[in-house]
Amino acid sequence: MTQEEKTPTPRDTSLADERVYELGYWIAPLIPEEGLIGEVQRLKTLIEEHQGEYITEESARTRPIAYPIRATINGTNHLFTTGYFGWIKFALPSEQNAIGLIEAGVKAHEHVIRFLLIRTVRESTLAPKRIIEFRPTEERTTGKSPVVEARKVAATPISEAELDKTIDDLVIE
Repeated sequence: MTQEEKTPTPRDTSLADERVYELGYWIAPLIPEEGLIGEVQRLKTLIEEHQGEYITEESARTRPIAYPIRATINGTNHLFTTGYFGWIKFALPSEQNAIGLIEAGVKAHEHVIRFLLIRTVRESTLAPKRIIEFRPTEERTTGKSPVVEARKVAATPISEAELDKTIDDLVIE
């Protein structure tokens, strides 16, 4: 089969014809935690109504807000310093212009006090935690690690006489 005869699989076309978005949201802490699942489900349903494909999410949980947010909910003004924060990553077909409708739906949601809707990539963008290793100055300048060199020395067998001599040299009287 030649290159021209190859037809893409359905999965290949869906990946090429999609746009991936992430919706980060703050939900007002006025609702009890039991009602939070329903509020998040309303956001997911809004995305699904516009042929959005759910990719992943971080469940909403209580967090402090960096600055106070003033919002009007059910005709009453509130000042929030904490809220439920979460995010949802989803894909939409590129030929469909539903992102504006999803944005309008999130704005109309009475318990969402702030949100951010961005275009992103399907792959995970979370950086893995890595351990920062301290390298002594000697290793940076000579390229030899004193720890590795000490392990090499410790790995070589020594006689009892050499061990006694080493201990005597270390002991100060």
